[in-house]
Amino acid sequence: MFEFNFITAVLLCIVYSYNTAKKGVVLSPHMIYWIVLIYVIYIPNMGKEAKGFEYDLMYLIANLGGWLACSFYKIPIYCENKFKKVPVNIYIYILSSIYALFMLYTIINIIVTAGGVINALEVSRLDSYLTSGILKGRTFELLMLLPTVAYYLLIGKLFETGKFVRSFVLIMLLVIYFFFIANTRLPIIMPLMAFAVIVVNRYKPIDMRLLMPVVLTFGIVFVLVYSVFASSIRNGRIHDIGEIAENFFEESSRQDSGQLGYYDWVYDLYVKIDKDEIDHDFGAAWLYYSPLSFIPRSLWKEKPITSTSNRLTEMVYDQQVGSGTLIYTFTIIGEAYWQFSYIGVFIVPFLLIGMYILVFNSVSKLKYSSYWQGMILIEMIPFVRAELPIVQVMLNLMILSLIFFLLSNFLKIEAPK
Repeated sequence: MFEFNFITAVLLCIVYSYNTAKKGVVLSPHMIYWIVLIYVIYIPNMGKEAKGFEYDLMYLIANLGGWLACSFYKIPIYCENKFKKVPVNIYIYILSSIYALFMLYTIINIIVTAGGVINALEVSRLDSYLTSGILKGRTFELLMLLPTVAYYLLIGKLFETGKFVRSFVLIMLLVIYFFFIANTRLPIIMPLMAFAVIVVNRYKPIDMRLLMPVVLTFGIVFVLVYSVFASSIRNGRIHDIGEIAENFFEESSRQDSGQLGYYDWVYDLYVKIDKDEIDHDFGAAWLYYSPLSFIPRSLWKEKPITSTSNRLTEMVYDQQVGSGTLIYTFTIIGEAYWQFSYIGVFIVPFLLIGMYILVFNSVSKLKYSSYWQGMILIEMIPFVRAELPIVQVMLNLMILSLIFFLLSNFLKIEAPK
């Protein structure tokens, strides 16, 4: 059944990539769902021994749910702004400046503390995160959400008004910032990926249906190459870049076996549940633990672990989060099975794609939100391979509501008609 599921996923990916291109846009939540599952589940496990019919039934149901979800939701049109003649007020510049200064301060502080740029890059941020950073509160990051969004809007404003160099400089500051702080690979390249999305959408030289195969092929090759080098950077192996380049295929194979084991990790979770060693969560991760994430750990010292990945890592592998051991992610399919068995697997594509379309369409009502829209799409990628991003969606909607309130009450900008 694994091969049948793989072929089905590929065909559905082609269908929704074509439908996305037919709409004249380069990327959609529909495409992301299938591309990520193919990359993290199916390609790394081709030719391996099957896990059994009952286990692969999970992916068959996920494909069915994904197909129906993609058929139910319309592909969102990119940059369909609803405002008319909306200036970017001085408050946007002030908030953007706050975020830019925050990033610059963080970069300089890391370099000075480490004793130089090379020393800063040779620190394994993954090890630091797994030992001391994983249980730290995120209160300050929550406070920076509004300046972050303002920064995205300013990038969009500069891009949409033809000031490409200035917008690219702001994007590169984001890249450099993540280059020094990211403990996972994708954030480093996210700002450039979002920029590529808005550039292709604006300057597509030919019909998107003809351009799409080129974009997908280039994207897949780029991700394969980038993931190897980015993995080395986050592990502090910046001095080994030359050796890694010479042994690229060996490094790539090692990465596939050590970092793309989602099919096996979900199977371990499935077995634990099947043997009644782990109980179903019955929506607790979505309805209870997600809202708890908003409570600062500084105010609630005994707050339970709220991340699905962290909770399941402890339960499935009997590992203590924060001890320096790796954190396993079980994809939204594994999480959904843990929540509501096969029913959860069927409904999770509706929840994930629907939530992102809700946020995407809401953001599109803001003038100069093109870059923010691109970031929303790219930020969906890690959540397909991890867990349902209810907290992030709630935060996005809260920030959106605050922005609309500020725009309508203080910045004197007309509401969308």
